[in-house]
Amino acid sequence: MYDMCMHSGGQRHAISGRAKYIIAGIVSSVILSGIVWLGVYVWGWQHRPHVLEVHFLSVDSGVVVFIRTPEGKSILIDGGKGQSIFRALSTAMPFYERSIDVFVLSVGDDAHRAALSSVQGRFSVGNIIISSSSTEGDSVSFGELNAQVLFPATSSYPFTKTNAPTLAFSLQYGSTTFIYGGLVTKSEQKYIATKLATSTEGDNLLFLPRGENTGAVAPDFFNKISPDYVVDYKKPRTLPRAIVPATSATSTKNTKPVFTITGLGGLTIYNVATEGDIVFVSDGKKFVRTR
Repeated sequence: MYDMCMHSGGQRHAISGRAKYIIAGIVSSVILSGIVWLGVYVWGWQHRPHVLEVHFLSVDSGVVVFIRTPEGKSILIDGGKGQSIFRALSTAMPFYERSIDVFVLSVGDDAHRAALSSVQGRFSVGNIIISSSSTEGDSVSFGELNAQVLFPATSSYPFTKTNAPTLAFSLQYGSTTFIYGGLVTKSEQKYIATKLATSTEGDNLLFLPRGENTGAVAPDFFNKISPDYVVDYKKPRTLPRAIVPATSATSTKNTKPVFTITGLGGLTIYNVATEGDIVFVSDGKKFVRTR
């Protein structure tokens, strides 16, 4: 009987020992898999395609725009309320990245400044561009990406209490251009249109100004840009689009016709409010929607 008990106890010890080895092996495999996954994840972010990324991210307050330059610099335009901005950024940035190279404050009111403070509480922010400190013609380069301020205008523009300076700008990469319309009013758009050259080649991506209704878009502004893609952020709407080219425009292989806004329909509008996050990328020759 004693021998049988000793034999049984030995078996239990042997089984217990084997179980420990099995558990240790499983744990090691999980840890190794995690390390491999992390390595692949980091490698993927560090070796992204050399493209311009424009992310339109849905947040509680509407939408923020996050831009990743071909060289990997990060630009955030405005912020958001509460935690929604951080949830949104997690889809555009790796979880370990805790810095933003440029923060653009498109309007200098208290709400937008509060959003900046919120972002600064979580990220290290490099340069801060504020609408009230910017003037049309100001420019900055990020490697191959060139940014130019379209608005606020010079001091001669008749600002009032109801149209305090707001920021509009263009980003050019190769032959493609992203135009941030932001909150510029219809009269401000008309002013911008007088300064813009008519677009003749390359893809243009427009973030629609204001976002209330078709009446908030100045025909001159829209025609000068002649966008290939339009992103909106409020309720769905149909944007006026040309049915026929303007009489002063010629359509050739190398030029895009200047359109007269005479009706509705013809151009697809991508709406953040109904579709969620929207992402476009440019290789310098054309824009492609990837999400």
